Amino acid sequence: MMRRLPCLRISCCVVLVAIASLGASARNLDGTLGLIMRPLSTVPTIVKAGDSFEVTICADRPVEEMRVLLYQGSDATMLATHSRQEPPLEPKEGLVTVPVTVAGTVRPGLYNLYVRADPGRRSDTAERAVKVVAEWPDTYSFAHVTDVHIGRQDPPLRDQVFKRTASEINRLGVDFVLITGDLTDQSTPEQYRLFLQLLDHFDVPTFVTPGNHDRGENARFGAPDSIYERYCGLANYAFDFGRHRYLCLDTRWEDEFLVFPAYRAWLEAQLQRPDPALGVVFSHRISDAEYPYYEEKLPAHNYRLYVYGHTHDDGIEWIGPRRLMLVNTSQELMSTYSVLTIAGDDAAAMRHYHRAASD
Repeated sequence: MMRRLPCLRISCCVVLVAIASLGASARNLDGTLGLIMRPLSTVPTIVKAGDSFEVTICADRPVEEMRVLLYQGSDATMLATHSRQEPPLEPKEGLVTVPVTVAGTVRPGLYNLYVRADPGRRSDTAERAVKVVAEWPDTYSFAHVTDVHIGRQDPPLRDQVFKRTASEINRLGVDFVLITGDLTDQSTPEQYRLFLQLLDHFDVPTFVTPGNHDRGENARFGAPDSIYERYCGLANYAFDFGRHRYLCLDTRWEDEFLVFPAYRAWLEAQLQRPDPALGVVFSHRISDAEYPYYEEKLPAHNYRLYVYGHTHDDGIEWIGPRRLMLVNTSQELMSTYSVLTIAGDDAAAMRHYHRAASD
């Protein structure tokens, strides 16, 4: 069992020297995921100081020793250790998940996550993976960016457009960003690597989901080693922001999300959890054929807002007698994004606007 530690502050020099000496690197040399599976820059964690979150690493055999710490600039905090004097951590389906606690004295901010695990003295860093907040705000904002299409040649200099969008969103002071698919244009390793490099221009957590352009040329549903998962991690996942819960749905395939039994079972399991004060769903697209299911099931469990892209249009509409709000944002190709501000638990009171990053 991991030992959760009180706030153990370490000098930045000691941490950086230790990380360098252990050969830590973010991901593998080819940009694919390494030791850390979650949290990541693409699937981060937002946690209140004093609360806990889970760290998942890949492991093909029992983990005998493990260290987990956060670092940012001159701040470094050891979160948990597991020593050889304790029973090894047994993997389940190739993964080991451990809870870690962020001490109440940790300063708010966006942190890198460092993990070292034996056997093998493997180590890894997930940059921009953990945001610590002092309190959950009653009113907060998030940006919605979609259809980035890194690698497309029209317009040229896609990387410069995306960096400009990130810079402007950083100035707005939003709490996090949802990026809903078509991250790349042809789903090549080179385009994924460039997208991940550009993602680090954001100063806030970035929650990413795949689009139809993000599946490999020969990808098929259920493929255990799809290119998206190798670079970005989970495609279906949930995260909490205070009393609000966000569900990310993988809609990269030609068929509707609900066609796949495993996906439908995952969503229904999420809906069986205690209802959030407000729920938000985000994905690359939403099919008209799925409207009846969503407009009935989602509001029944307090999921009142659905955010998506794909159509390259801006718009808001309400569907169903229970008034599920759909918010669509046009493509980031034209430096367009949306900002949504949520006050309290009422989606109907949400403030929303579209804007384009300035030159």
